[in-house]
Order: sequence, then C-alpha cells, then structure tokens
Amino acid sequence: MGALDLTRYYIAALMGTLLTTFHHTTPPPWHQIETAHTGGIAASTLAWIPKHSRPKYQNICPTTAATLLIWDRYVKEHYHTTYISPALQIQALHVLIPGFDYSIWYNSGITCLSQIMSKGRLLDYDSISKTFNLPSKAYFTYLQLRSWVKKHIGGDSRHQQDNNLTEIEKICMAKKPPQKLLSLLYKLSGTQVPPKALKFIKAWEKELDLDIPNEIWSKVLAAHKHLTLNTTHIETSRKVLYR
Repeated sequence: MGALDLTRYYIAALMGTLLTTFHHTTPPPWHQIETAHTGGIAASTLAWIPKHSRPKYQNICPTTAATLLIWDRYVKEHYHTTYISPALQIQALHVLIPGFDYSIWYNSGITCLSQIMSKGRLLDYDSISKTFNLPSKAYFTYLQLRSWVKKHIGGDSRHQQDNNLTEIEKICMAKKPPQKLLSLLYKLSGTQVPPKALKFIKAWEKELDLDIPNEIWSKVLAAHKHLTLNTTHIETSRKVLYR
C-alpha cells in the first residue's frame, strides 16, 4: 500500500472544511461559533479577501486561523487560484470597496460575483436588476462595483472565458460540493512549486556543489514516490531526502 503524504492530506482536509462552508444553507453550530469571533463574517468570505486587506481579529478561533493560514499559503501555489476572482463572495466587497453597501445585493439573493458576471465583466444594471429585483437605490453601488471589477478582474485574460476557471473556483461556485472532495483536493495539492524553490533542494545542491535542472529534480521526486511499497522504507527515505 502506498504511503499517504500527511502534509498534503492536512492541506486538503483544511481546504475541504473551508470549501464545504460555501454550500451550507443552514450554517452548523460550529460555523456559528467561528463567525462569532470574526464579526459575523464567515471564513469562506474572509478567504477571498487578500491577506493584506483582511481585518485582523484578536480572538479569532484557532481553527479559523489555521484554515486561513493554509489557504493563504497554498491556494495560489498548489491550486493556482487568485484572491480576486469571480468566486469572490459579495460580503467581502465591503472590505475591498470603501463605502460599499453589500447588504442591498446580498438581500436580493446575490452571494457571489459569478452570479452577475460574464467573461470577466459585470452584467449591465438592467439585466441584474430584472433578474434579482434590485431596488433603485442599488444603482450607485452598481457603479462602484463595475469600476472595481473593471480594474481588478476585467484585465485578467484568464477570466475573459467563463469556462476558464480553476478547480477551486468551480467548487466554490457550484450548487453543492463534488463527490470525494477530499480526494480531489489531495490530488490537486500535488501540483507543487518548481523544485528549485524548495529549501531542502537548495541545501542538497549546495552540499553537492551542483546545479541540477528542475526537470531532473522532478524526475527524482516522482521516482522517489514509487521506489518501494514498504511504508517504513518510504518514511526513512523521506527523512533523508527532506533533511
């Protein structure tokens, strides 16, 4: 039996816990406890706010802090997803857009930017208003939002096609989480950064006084996973490799 990469499993488990909150119609009790320490803002909303713009909470629950820490560290590195995205929760906008009243939109049933966007652009006001029955006072906030989307999302060529979404974005924007979510996230977490960026690789090259190409290191790391089925031998070899 192949050995499980515990680091990747831990990342996938925390990411999965966060992503399932996007699909809760009735928040579970533990979710309510967490949001009580973040001003009523869910972790699923905080996740889409860039770290440097995110509110600081002194009494944030350790579970929320750990989940956001993993998200900040790995969402781009392993899951190739950026903070500013069509999957961004509408509640996050009151932090990102000064003076923006998200409640008008949220109370009309708009919870995610993807509901009112197409090909990297915000839909026209009449179309949104007709679909979601927005009150007339929402027009000013629409102008604020349109300007922000044009600046932060419209220029990203990746979002100019509605089907050009990352797996994380698809999960967040779906009506329900996919089956075997943990397995999917574990698999996706294997898309690592180039080996040259890893500290233990740099240490080996310095000790060996060699400059080994990324392609060679990738082959070494891939082969290392399948050298033996003996979990004890795998654990020992990893300790040596990871120094």
